[in-house]
Amino acid sequence: RSEAALRASEAQARTRAAELAAVLESMPDAVYIGAAMGITLANQAALDQLGFTTREELNRGIGTLAEEIQTRDAATGAFIPEERQAFARALGGERVVQDVVVRHRLTGEDRVVRCAAAPVMVDGQVIAAVAVNTDVTDVRRVAADRERLLAELGAERELLRTLIREVPAPVALHLGPEHRFAILSDAFREVSGGRDLTGMTPQEAYPEV
Repeated sequence: RSEAALRASEAQARTRAAELAAVLESMPDAVYIGAAMGITLANQAALDQLGFTTREELNRGIGTLAEEIQTRDAATGAFIPEERQAFARALGGERVVQDVVVRHRLTGEDRVVRCAAAPVMVDGQVIAAVAVNTDVTDVRRVAADRERLLAELGAERELLRTLIREVPAPVALHLGPEHRFAILSDAFREVSGGRDLTGMTPQEAYPEV
């Protein structure tokens, strides 16, 4: 009976390990599980993200790994010391979300990843840490491009506003389906009795017409 129970327990452990491996491999984000001495479990996405070919290559100390992939703060670009690495902080019992820049060890390409790390607890003790790294490079690039475009449009609109204001003739720029007044020349304001019609439709500005 003892041998049968042991075999059943081993079979159950293998089943759970297979289920965990299947879950990890189904995830598009990079997943790392390990301790201070190294990464003991990682999915294929994790290997691809950093440029490792085998999990054995990835199994190295946090400091060594961080130095090899040049882990830096995404906001400042400063190298993050070992004790401030998200994985190290998770081993200290913290739950951490941190945007970092990592360098692919084969291509040298820098990518921005959002690292969410948490401790693995057993009986109140931290026995390991798990980190999920989501590549946000393209998202941040789109956001930066949008901000730059908005800034350029704002500068162009301000230039247009200045040019129209200085036109000696009454000129009004209308925008939108209701043709609301957007930019008025100083001469237009004068013939309108000095009123600021910005944001008004012609019907609102001149209801008597």
